[in-house]
Amino acid sequence: DGATVTGTGTGAFLDLAGTAPGKIVVNASGNFVSLFTTASGKPAPTLTLAGPLVSGQNAIVTSGDPSSNTNTNVLVADGAELAATSTAALMSFTDSTVTSAGNILAARRSASISAPTKVTLSGQLLVGSGSTFNTTSQGFSSPTPAACCNGFSISQGAQLTSSVAAPLIQLTGSIFNSGPDANSGGNFFGVYDTFTGAPSGELVAPASVSLTGAGGSLLSVTDGSLSALYALLSVSRSDFTSSGTGPLITFGGSTGPAVTLGGFDPIAEVTTTGGRLLSLVSSPTAGTAASPASVSLAGQLLSSTKGSITATGELVGVFNGAALSSAATSPLLSLATTSLTTGTSPFSGGGQLLYVGGQGSTSGTTFASVSLHGPVLGASSSPLDLRGGLIYVAPGGQLTTNGNTDPLFSITGGAHSIATLSGSAVGRLVGRTSATALDTETDHEGTQLTLATDLPVIHEGIGLEMTGATVSGAQKALILDSALIDASAPLLHLKAASGFTTALDALNLQNKAKFESFGPIVKLDGSTLTVTSGAVVNVSGGSLLRVTGDLILMTNGSTLNVLSGPVLSLTDGSVGSVVNISGALIAFGTSSGNTVSVTNTLCAAGCSTIGGLKVSLLGGATAGQVSITNPIKNQGTNTFSVSATGAVISVNGPKSKLTISGF
Repeated sequence: DGATVTGTGTGAFLDLAGTAPGKIVVNASGNFVSLFTTASGKPAPTLTLAGPLVSGQNAIVTSGDPSSNTNTNVLVADGAELAATSTAALMSFTDSTVTSAGNILAARRSASISAPTKVTLSGQLLVGSGSTFNTTSQGFSSPTPAACCNGFSISQGAQLTSSVAAPLIQLTGSIFNSGPDANSGGNFFGVYDTFTGAPSGELVAPASVSLTGAGGSLLSVTDGSLSALYALLSVSRSDFTSSGTGPLITFGGSTGPAVTLGGFDPIAEVTTTGGRLLSLVSSPTAGTAASPASVSLAGQLLSSTKGSITATGELVGVFNGAALSSAATSPLLSLATTSLTTGTSPFSGGGQLLYVGGQGSTSGTTFASVSLHGPVLGASSSPLDLRGGLIYVAPGGQLTTNGNTDPLFSITGGAHSIATLSGSAVGRLVGRTSATALDTETDHEGTQLTLATDLPVIHEGIGLEMTGATVSGAQKALILDSALIDASAPLLHLKAASGFTTALDALNLQNKAKFESFGPIVKLDGSTLTVTSGAVVNVSGGSLLRVTGDLILMTNGSTLNVLSGPVLSLTDGSVGSVVNISGALIAFGTSSGNTVSVTNTLCAAGCSTIGGLKVSLLGGATAGQVSITNPIKNQGTNTFSVSATGAVISVNGPKSKLTISGF
């Protein structure tokens, strides 16, 4: 109520110095430290410190009772301000245990938009060494029962600003538990306009976090473990900005931390929540108006050099009009000697490394977006189990890399399992069915194609590059649905004894999709691509594939295995699908040592030989729809084998058109 406390000493305001483990015990039935007002209209308090707020060694600190309330370790509310001018950490704990029924820090309940609750730091927020932190409780009981609580929560118009040139939160050999457990839990760090369980009548307004230090970041975790019921960082209808050029989140150490995101919610009785590294949401319901949501970074999102990460949902989700941006030219996500698992939740459609989609923000019509200046992923010696694939861009969403030419996804070494969920693909890019335009290309009957114009991904480099790595279990490599890709580099580049196995078509174009490329689309360099069932390239639903150059390039002892389908398949839609390749179907970069093996039964009832290749003509298709010249380049002594009843190409329907010019 307007109280002002100023600490001019550089020592800790609350100094809990135990000489042995557990020697200092503090039990607060309510909040441990709180700044607030007792009634509406009362002036807000201010606490200004020249040193830390709390220093604990061999201490046990408890706030609230997780079975009956959600009281917080440090609460700043009602327009109050907590300011620390020291470069020392606001809170530091060594060999200690901190248990909060609420948050470690909550800044919320601003008096008004013009009188926000503020936390202003010149140093770190929390440093923990050999300590344990727990922020789980039985949750809110009203107005709607909900799990609780976040490790750190900035909400309801509150502002947190830090100018420290170090991680805001630094954990070494520590355990941080924000769920899931028998109580419940929340996010590790949440930034919201409001939150489930907030009393009716309290302010709903965007919150903000601004890390302005040149080397500042959000989190560094060395060994130990970190878990959250939901996301590590969750931003909803609010803003998060970091101007530090280093990674926002860093994992490392001798073994690295075990990071677990998502799990059972006992309050909502949800079997598995959608845990993410980053959850960024504008509108809670797609297509409705809401406050904007953004995360703006000068550096990477994540750099992990050791440890394990398990997320039950997508690793990074950008939803319903939200915007994620990074100015870093290095990968948004960098993994070394780190295992990553996503998509263990049974809910449909999850488990991608990156998901972008949905409308929202102020107008309700803004699409989710990701704007980078570097790749999405660089992974080395890091086992990946990404059940939903690498990327899913939903209709209207967009990822752009602003002219970067590095591989969008780079995987070096190791065995990986990607896109194993039914219906998934390593990359799934979907445009709006309403976003179409007439193209200059016509089908065999002379009908002008109407093709998609949405660009889900704008990138000038290779799509996926693998070096000495293997991927198994993939359903498909890429699904391009009602969308456009304009590629200047291979979609898939396998080198240095890499192997990629897909259960169905490798590349699938459908529903008026358009793929234009300076070939090759697939490049094999001393590596193996295996398509278990289906085609290497399947073009259907009135789609267009136009390649200036060769479709597939093989060199240095590479192998292409097509076990139950053709290399290329065309199928009519309402109009025919069209493939126009100015170069060869397959080009051998070396005169020997490469192998193509095609096995299927498409010619069991007969085939046509066109341009030296066996072509299956089905559903009324005729040889007049196909023009093939010099389809195999530099065959030399390379092996090109087709089973006795097999076709290299399949054309289904009277409208599709195929041209291979062989230049």
